[in-house]
Amino acid sequence: MMRHAWIRGFGFVIFIIVGSMIAWNVTFLLDYVFHQTIFFFLGFFSHQNFMRDVPWFPYLMHFSFMILVGVSSVYFMKSVYSVVWKALFLTIPTAVILVTFGILLYQWPYAAWSAASVFVLSTLVYLYMKHLSWQYFFAVLYTSVVLGIFTFMGGEL
Repeated sequence: MMRHAWIRGFGFVIFIIVGSMIAWNVTFLLDYVFHQTIFFFLGFFSHQNFMRDVPWFPYLMHFSFMILVGVSSVYFMKSVYSVVWKALFLTIPTAVILVTFGILLYQWPYAAWSAASVFVLSTLVYLYMKHLSWQYFFAVLYTSVVLGIFTFMGGEL
């Protein structure tokens, strides 16, 4: 019986790893579509180049997408889906928040790492205090480790 539980847990880990890679690609593709749609509609109402003339506008766009993902995550996490699906979905807001910290605090790498560390640690403490499944812990840790390795290897968020 113990062997089957171990195999099942390993299957959940593989599911979260593979599913999160697909989910991240879809999410950041939707982020691009979100930005392009906003720029398209703003082009009708203004002849201004928002990327050049309004320096805070790109930051507002990233922050608004983060809020959109956060709100949708709250509804998804309260749904009737199984724990493994919720853990898989938890990788999406975790990645979006960590990438947004990287974008917003790009000029100050120590501040970006500090904000990301505080976010990850507070999320893990929250999960612990709520006595949630190990799959949620794995999802948050996996996402933060993968993005951290990506950044250390020279990738830019």
